[in-house]
Amino acid sequence: MMGSGKSSQGVKLAKALNYQFLDTDQFIEASQNVKISDLFISHSEAFFRQIEHQILKDLSPLKNMVIATGGGFPCFGGNMELMNLLGFTIYLKADAAFLASRLENHQSERPLIAQLSGDNLDNYLNDLLKKRETYYLTSKLTMEARNLKTQHLIEALQKEGVL
Repeated sequence: MMGSGKSSQGVKLAKALNYQFLDTDQFIEASQNVKISDLFISHSEAFFRQIEHQILKDLSPLKNMVIATGGGFPCFGGNMELMNLLGFTIYLKADAAFLASRLENHQSERPLIAQLSGDNLDNYLNDLLKKRETYYLTSKLTMEARNLKTQHLIEALQKEGVL
Protein backbone atom coordinates (compact mmCIF):
# COMPACT_ATOMS: atom_id res chain seq x y z
CA MET A 1 0.00 0.00 0.00
CA MET A 2 1.23 3.50 -0.70
CA GLY A 3 3.09 4.90 2.29
CA SER A 4 3.93 1.53 3.82
CA GLY A 5 7.66 1.93 3.19
CA LYS A 6 8.07 -0.35 0.17
CA SER A 7 10.66 1.83 -1.53
CA SER A 8 12.66 2.79 1.54
CA GLN A 9 12.70 -0.76 2.90
CA GLY A 10 13.37 -2.15 -0.59
CA VAL A 11 16.49 -0.01 -1.01
CA LYS A 12 17.81 -1.08 2.39
CA LEU A 13 17.05 -4.76 1.81
CA ALA A 14 18.65 -4.76 -1.64
CA LYS A 15 21.77 -3.11 -0.24
CA ALA A 16 22.00 -5.60 2.63
CA LEU A 17 21.63 -8.55 0.23
CA ASN A 18 23.86 -7.02 -2.45
CA TYR A 19 20.92 -7.20 -4.88
CA GLN A 20 19.75 -4.66 -7.41
CA PHE A 21 16.77 -2.49 -6.49
CA LEU A 22 13.98 -1.30 -8.75
CA ASP A 23 11.01 0.90 -7.90
CA THR A 24 8.40 0.34 -10.60
CA ASP A 25 6.95 3.85 -10.28
CA GLN A 26 10.38 5.44 -10.75
CA PHE A 27 11.06 3.08 -13.64
CA ILE A 28 7.80 4.07 -15.33
CA GLU A 29 8.50 7.78 -14.86
CA ALA A 30 11.98 7.38 -16.37
CA SER A 31 10.90 5.15 -19.26
CA GLN A 32 7.83 7.25 -20.14
CA ASN A 33 9.59 10.56 -19.37
CA VAL A 34 6.56 11.73 -17.40
CA LYS A 35 5.46 11.84 -13.75
CA ILE A 36 2.93 9.21 -12.69
CA SER A 37 0.44 11.93 -11.74
CA ASP A 38 0.71 13.45 -15.24
CA LEU A 39 0.34 10.00 -16.81
CA PHE A 40 -2.96 9.55 -14.96
CA ILE A 41 -4.13 12.93 -16.24
CA SER A 42 -2.93 12.64 -19.83
CA HIS A 43 -4.00 9.03 -20.34
CA SER A 44 -5.84 7.06 -17.66
CA GLU A 45 -5.34 4.74 -14.74
CA ALA A 46 -6.08 1.80 -17.08
CA PHE A 47 -3.23 2.89 -19.37
CA PHE A 48 -0.91 3.14 -16.36
CA ARG A 49 -1.93 -0.36 -15.19
CA GLN A 50 -1.12 -1.76 -18.65
CA ILE A 51 2.37 -0.28 -18.41
CA GLU A 52 2.82 -1.84 -14.96
CA HIS A 53 1.78 -5.27 -16.25
CA GLN A 54 4.20 -5.05 -19.17
CA ILE A 55 7.03 -4.12 -16.79
CA LEU A 56 6.29 -7.21 -14.72
CA LYS A 57 6.55 -9.41 -17.81
CA ASP A 58 9.75 -7.66 -18.89
CA LEU A 59 11.37 -8.07 -15.45
CA SER A 60 10.40 -11.71 -15.02
CA PRO A 61 13.73 -13.21 -16.13
CA LEU A 62 15.79 -11.08 -13.73
CA LYS A 63 17.29 -12.57 -10.57
CA ASN A 64 18.76 -11.16 -7.35
CA MET A 65 16.56 -8.09 -7.41
CA VAL A 66 14.32 -6.37 -4.90
CA ILE A 67 11.36 -4.72 -6.61
CA ALA A 68 9.06 -2.20 -4.95
CA THR A 69 5.79 -1.89 -6.79
CA GLY A 70 3.16 0.79 -6.65
CA GLY A 71 0.33 0.05 -4.24
CA GLY A 72 -2.16 -0.83 -6.96
CA PHE A 73 0.28 -2.94 -8.95
CA PRO A 74 -0.69 -6.30 -7.38
CA CYS A 75 -4.42 -5.64 -7.82
CA PHE A 76 -4.69 -5.56 -11.61
CA GLY A 77 -4.19 -7.85 -14.55
CA GLY A 78 -3.31 -10.94 -12.54
CA ASN A 79 -0.10 -9.25 -11.38
CA MET A 80 -0.17 -10.68 -7.85
CA GLU A 81 -0.44 -14.24 -9.10
CA LEU A 82 2.39 -13.64 -11.56
CA MET A 83 4.57 -11.99 -8.90
CA ASN A 84 4.06 -15.00 -6.63
CA LEU A 85 5.08 -17.33 -9.45
CA LEU A 86 8.17 -15.32 -10.35
CA GLY A 87 9.55 -14.41 -6.95
CA PHE A 88 9.08 -14.06 -3.24
CA THR A 89 6.47 -11.46 -2.35
CA ILE A 90 6.24 -9.47 0.87
CA TYR A 91 3.27 -7.43 2.05
CA LEU A 92 4.21 -4.53 4.33
CA LYS A 93 1.02 -4.35 6.38
CA ALA A 94 -0.09 -1.02 7.82
CA ASP A 95 -3.36 0.49 8.98
CA ALA A 96 -4.91 3.55 7.35
CA ALA A 97 -3.93 5.95 10.16
CA PHE A 98 -0.25 4.97 9.87
CA LEU A 99 -0.37 5.32 6.08
CA ALA A 100 -2.09 8.72 6.29
CA SER A 101 0.55 10.02 8.70
CA ARG A 102 3.30 9.00 6.28
CA LEU A 103 1.54 10.33 3.19
CA GLU A 104 0.15 13.67 4.32
CA ASN A 105 3.24 15.64 3.25
CA HIS A 106 3.62 13.84 -0.11
CA GLN A 107 0.09 13.82 -1.46
CA SER A 108 0.78 15.95 -4.53
CA GLU A 109 2.99 13.14 -5.84
CA ARG A 110 0.16 10.61 -5.53
CA PRO A 111 -2.69 11.07 -7.99
CA LEU A 112 -5.19 8.95 -6.07
CA ILE A 113 -4.94 11.10 -2.91
CA ALA A 114 -3.70 14.47 -4.15
CA GLN A 115 -6.97 16.28 -3.36
CA LEU A 116 -7.78 14.62 -0.03
CA SER A 117 -7.13 15.80 3.52
CA GLY A 118 -7.95 14.99 7.13
CA ASP A 119 -10.78 12.52 7.61
CA ASN A 120 -11.29 12.29 3.84
CA LEU A 121 -7.75 10.96 3.46
CA ASP A 122 -8.15 8.52 6.35
CA ASN A 123 -11.49 7.26 5.01
CA TYR A 124 -10.18 6.91 1.47
CA LEU A 125 -7.11 4.98 2.61
CA ASN A 126 -9.23 2.73 4.81
CA ASP A 127 -11.58 1.94 1.91
CA LEU A 128 -8.71 1.43 -0.53
CA LEU A 129 -6.91 -0.83 1.91
CA LYS A 130 -10.04 -2.96 2.33
CA LYS A 131 -10.27 -3.38 -1.46
CA ARG A 132 -6.60 -4.12 -1.99
CA GLU A 133 -5.80 -6.23 1.05
CA THR A 134 -7.38 -9.31 -0.52
CA TYR A 135 -4.56 -9.20 -3.07
CA TYR A 136 -1.86 -8.19 -0.60
CA LEU A 137 -2.66 -11.07 1.74
CA THR A 138 -1.82 -13.57 -0.99
CA SER A 139 1.84 -12.51 -0.62
CA LYS A 140 4.16 -15.22 0.57
CA LEU A 141 5.10 -13.18 3.64
CA THR A 142 3.34 -10.44 5.61
CA MET A 143 5.39 -8.07 7.77
CA GLU A 144 4.13 -5.26 9.99
CA ALA A 145 5.32 -1.99 8.39
CA ARG A 146 5.37 0.03 11.61
CA ASN A 147 8.88 -0.02 13.15
CA LEU A 148 10.11 -2.49 10.53
CA LYS A 149 13.88 -2.89 10.37
CA THR A 150 15.85 -4.40 7.51
CA GLN A 151 17.19 -7.04 9.86
CA HIS A 152 13.60 -8.17 10.56
CA LEU A 153 13.09 -8.69 6.84
CA ILE A 154 16.35 -10.61 6.49
CA GLU A 155 15.53 -12.84 9.46
CA ALA A 156 12.05 -13.54 8.07
CA LEU A 157 13.47 -14.38 4.63
CA GLN A 158 16.00 -16.73 6.25
CA LYS A 159 13.22 -18.40 8.24
CA GLU A 160 11.23 -18.85 5.01
CA GLY A 161 14.30 -20.47 3.36
CA VAL A 162 14.61 -17.72 0.74
CA LEU A 163 18.14 -16.78 1.84
